[in-house]
Amino acid sequence: MNVGGRPRYNIDDYREDVQRLYETGESYDSIIQGDAALMKDAIVLVNKFVPTKAKRAVELKNCRAGPDEELMQLVDVANVACGYHAGDPSTMMKTIRLAKQHGVRVGAHPGLPDLLGFGRRQMAISPEDMYSMVIYQVGALGAMLAAEGMQLNHVKPHGELYFYVQRDAEILDAVLRAVRVFRVPIYGPWTRAMTQACERVGVPLIPELYVDIDYDADGRLVPVAKSAPATPDSIRRRVLDFAAKDEVTCSAGSVVNLGFASKSFSICIHSDLSGALNNATAARDAVEQIKKAEEARE
Repeated sequence: MNVGGRPRYNIDDYREDVQRLYETGESYDSIIQGDAALMKDAIVLVNKFVPTKAKRAVELKNCRAGPDEELMQLVDVANVACGYHAGDPSTMMKTIRLAKQHGVRVGAHPGLPDLLGFGRRQMAISPEDMYSMVIYQVGALGAMLAAEGMQLNHVKPHGELYFYVQRDAEILDAVLRAVRVFRVPIYGPWTRAMTQACERVGVPLIPELYVDIDYDADGRLVPVAKSAPATPDSIRRRVLDFAAKDEVTCSAGSVVNLGFASKSFSICIHSDLSGALNNATAARDAVEQIKKAEEARE
């Protein structure tokens, strides 16, 4: 798309790129090596569309009741719970409409069937049951998005399911096969097992930087219940440090390299944690600071 004689990356470009990934098997980063003018305009879009190497999208995990209306003005992507661990049809539709109002992209956030435990307790589920569960949840959200004239942006496993796919190769395969049905990327951990599985199944992977829960000394996420409370200052510092050095400070105090700062990635904020609005504001401020520094260097 050209605006004022210059190319601008928009939602149609994003959809074309995702389609190209599925048709050609190219890596996600290979499709965003366009000319500098397009990349500069992509930065100006404040990640309202797709994260690129020069962009960091702030992502909201919409699960429990939180300041969603205020948060939606700060984020670029919303992960919407699909009824298993949280959410119901009316809440899902309300969140979709709120995202549409603010130009925020929506992804499905499927979880384990665990309302009491908020999808954060371990369960033993067969791979084929897991495949069906993900299809069921994502399909429901996709239908609601279609009713509002919106498209599904991605899929991101929630809570214990996020950890389950890292422990169990068959569960990971089942989830990826389900995601492939919808022809969208998956948000997930940038691990060797995950990247290889996504490449094998043919699902684009977008890695995430978590800023309001901890990492361990091996670069793995620490569950919410075991993480120290985040502050706006710690969140701002983590975003800036990661963008500059590809590093985060782990829960033990040492520094660990995550290995994807040069790639397209998303910054995750939990809407159900205390101080979510201040946390998202801090992350957005850090992203804007990075963008200004990048623009000044051009």
